[in-house]
Amino acid sequence: MKRIVFWVIPLCMSVLVSPSFSVLYVDGISLDIGECIYYDDATSQFVLSTPTGGSEIAVELGDIHVFGGGYDYDFTGTISVTPSAETSSGVSGGRPYATFGTGATMTITLDQVREKATDTLLDFDAGDILLEAEIVAVPGSAVPNNWYLMEASNDPDKFVSFDLAYRVTGGELMDGDVLKMLDFEATWSFPLTTPENSEFAGDMRSENPSMLISAVVPEPATLMLMLAGGFLIRKKK
Repeated sequence: MKRIVFWVIPLCMSVLVSPSFSVLYVDGISLDIGECIYYDDATSQFVLSTPTGGSEIAVELGDIHVFGGGYDYDFTGTISVTPSAETSSGVSGGRPYATFGTGATMTITLDQVREKATDTLLDFDAGDILLEAEIVAVPGSAVPNNWYLMEASNDPDKFVSFDLAYRVTGGELMDGDVLKMLDFEATWSFPLTTPENSEFAGDMRSENPSMLISAVVPEPATLMLMLAGGFLIRKKK
């Protein structure tokens, strides 16, 4: 593959590339995920599984948002996570919640990636890893080594996550030469949860789960280093 030079300008976050090539900075991903069990009561863990017990959940549609553009790409594939152990649970303001420890990993595996405007498939193979990441502590969180899953306001059938940050550890969004993503924060959403009004006293299942990913902007010092040296990026196939 040809070499790409990737620069990030501090403050304005503009991306400059050589005229002949382009690398796109991904600042958001929206995932629509297949029906799953997301809380396993037997082990008191957050962990995705299919209703039949499988560990890989279909990504029915993933939309990729690039900085300075929009949701210009979509993809299909699967998502899997390693378990996060429950550290506490209860009711706050009438809303059931549980906290889970950090350290679990997430992997998104591709079937294909498509540029929407041209209906063109990008140069990815089925089985390529789009993203590997690990849950890490959220700076400034009231409980920095945990993340929250809580019933949504006025909706006992929906649970959402809070204080959930990831460190990117691998995949095409880290090591490839087409799309790039930095560390990110994420919000899980589990609507149409059964059983209703659950207080983490049994398995919890969502008919229409989703996940929103927002890239974390680097600190100024990191941006300065990137400006000074740039990245020489080669796609490893």
